[in-house]
Amino acid sequence: MELKRAIICDIDGTLANLGDRSPYDFANVDRDELKHATAETVRVFARAGFAILLFSGRNDSAREMTIAWLAANDVPFDELVMRRTGDRRKDSTVKREMYERTAPGAYEVLLVLDDRDQVVEMWRKELGLPCFQVDYGNF
Repeated sequence: MELKRAIICDIDGTLANLGDRSPYDFANVDRDELKHATAETVRVFARAGFAILLFSGRNDSAREMTIAWLAANDVPFDELVMRRTGDRRKDSTVKREMYERTAPGAYEVLLVLDDRDQVVEMWRKELGLPCFQVDYGNF
């Protein structure tokens, strides 16, 4: 079986600019500004036939608001995988598990877009995936 080509994209700090919103304030994710360069990159890959996998460290309690924000900003996606509410583990651990549950056997991931240093390092060093770091992420 041929695997579908895909890219993975983070949301907060990568696709969405939080501004002065705390990354733990999930009630106001609809106010985030779109990072246009990242969004256009995602659109180009979608038009080229790639699956778009959005992996977010946001709690899944913000799922509906996140889906509405993505639609309002014309961001295509095939899968939205979010952190389970109450999961306070490191982002790199959570994102690795998201990958392990979603990609193997279904997708050939050609590229990852992320901002956070620890997560970028995990994509590159632990999983051997090319990752474009779209912003400073030493936090």
